[in-house]
Amino acid sequence: MANWYEALAQQTSSPLFFIFLTLAGYQLGLWVYGKSGRKTLFHPLIWATGLVAVALKSGPWSYEEFREGTAPLYMLLGPATVALAVPLERQFENIRQLAVPILVSLVIGGVAVAGMGVAIAAAAGGNLVTLLSTATKGVTTPVTLGIAEGIGSNIPLAVAMVVICGIYGGLAGPPMLRFLGITEPRATGFALGINSHAGGVARAFELDIRMGSFASLAMCLNAVFSSAVLPWIVTLILDK
Repeated sequence: MANWYEALAQQTSSPLFFIFLTLAGYQLGLWVYGKSGRKTLFHPLIWATGLVAVALKSGPWSYEEFREGTAPLYMLLGPATVALAVPLERQFENIRQLAVPILVSLVIGGVAVAGMGVAIAAAAGGNLVTLLSTATKGVTTPVTLGIAEGIGSNIPLAVAMVVICGIYGGLAGPPMLRFLGITEPRATGFALGINSHAGGVARAFELDIRMGSFASLAMCLNAVFSSAVLPWIVTLILDK
């Protein structure tokens, strides 16, 4: 058994294998999603994440090897985020007219999404590092990596919180907002983007182009807002 594990580890040590594993998991997740009639519980992010996690748990690979091997995919997160400027430009006139409510919603939503995560972790008995790791759950992954390192978070935990928040928010957000009577595409999109970042943006674009544009706007604005405010708040609290 040990020899078989060692042979498998040697044959799959190339970074290309981990990239293939990630892409194959996502493609299989897309297939399951399509076969289910695009039901939210079968979203490809859920299945792809689960399949890759099972493969890593049952195989002879460590998370560190997987993280190093998929580094090129992480590098693409930045350009992918910048590419969201295209739909934003197409909705620029609407955005300009709503500048004041957008900024008010940004401040309230940005503080709330970070504060609620910290409050829940504190109520569950989390230590300081855990609290700091939940504070960035509403910020997209490339920005979270920078903030988490700067404020002393556990980076794997912080990223996991971002992924969970993105998947859950993208799936549960639209029906929850409809239940609350919020059906306006721009308001729905902004709420999804500020709470669920990339997961919310992806779901918003599936539903409506205006919703997706405002979700993109919220995600980008919250990334800037959180980058400027969170480290300052953490420093202010810890220095007391």
